[in-house]
Amino acid sequence: MKKKESTSIEHDPLIGIWWDDGGTIADFSHPYSVNSSNVAGRVDSNFAHVDLWRDAALRMKIDHRNEYFSVPRGRVLFDRRTRTGIVLHGNATNAERQKKIAELFRLTKWRAETDLHYSMGAEADRLFEDDD
Repeated sequence: MKKKESTSIEHDPLIGIWWDDGGTIADFSHPYSVNSSNVAGRVDSNFAHVDLWRDAALRMKIDHRNEYFSVPRGRVLFDRRTRTGIVLHGNATNAERQKKIAELFRLTKWRAETDLHYSMGAEADRLFEDDD
């Protein structure tokens, strides 16, 4: 008897946003075919960090009154053309944590991309320095 292949979205890669305090990854994910926008073949979630911060802080057991950008964060996109997940992250997310994020988002084929928007510490401060 031939094994039936699943066509369910249960196995599709996910997209969304995440925070990582180094111990807990608070992820908010969904299939790339739902609640998303597509720009140049890259599918992105409509989730916003500012909107989900309270829930993320609760998961990480930290005070939600801290700013949402006080914890390393990022996004996961999906490139439809190459069928590749993209983990967007800042300078505070190492390769080991990137791999854990990719696993949470069910990415079998993926790459990591640094996005200055998610910078932390001195690197983030440099983004706002005046050149005057």
